[in-house]
Amino acid sequence: MPSESVADIYEEIREDPLFAHLRTAHIRLVPGIGSTSATYLLVGEAPGATENTKGRPFCGASGRVLDQLMGVAGISVTETIGQDGIRRDANAWLTNVVKYRPPGNRTPTLAEVVASRDYLRREWRAVGGPYTIVLLGATAKNALAAELGPMGQVVGQAMYRTPFVFWPMYHPAKGLYEKRLRPVIEEHWERLGEWIRER
Repeated sequence: MPSESVADIYEEIREDPLFAHLRTAHIRLVPGIGSTSATYLLVGEAPGATENTKGRPFCGASGRVLDQLMGVAGISVTETIGQDGIRRDANAWLTNVVKYRPPGNRTPTLAEVVASRDYLRREWRAVGGPYTIVLLGATAKNALAAELGPMGQVVGQAMYRTPFVFWPMYHPAKGLYEKRLRPVIEEHWERLGEWIRER
């Protein structure tokens, strides 16, 4: 049986009554972006206001932080031309656990995360089932790898759960709103980059 496409999965989410309370005239589904043969899967929490308006994940202020951090690690969700003039192909898929912006930009509820989890796993398989998964924040960690333990104990480390490797990371927004954490966050991504280059 051929594998399903991300477009098919998103169409199901659009029609799923479990998300009817999130769909309004002003709230739309925000699909993932990147390579559909990804080496890395990056998972955030849910879209924010800018993401809802533009229809892309991580395109607001925290997205600019994430772009810088991904650059440190050598991860890209779009084809880019570096300062050295070399083209770098997209090697990652970037998405959120919940595909709709929760009202008031609140954290998704447990029910919303549970309703989204199977779709997220299917999306993961549809983009190539990458073995390296970067979990951007506690919501993403709890959705895919709650057994890893508390975020504070596992953040910024490779967590091996055969056959996958999870990298729980602080959400990029923390780098905006908790300035003291920015150097720590950058160090975590530098560690991820070193790990990637050793492979």
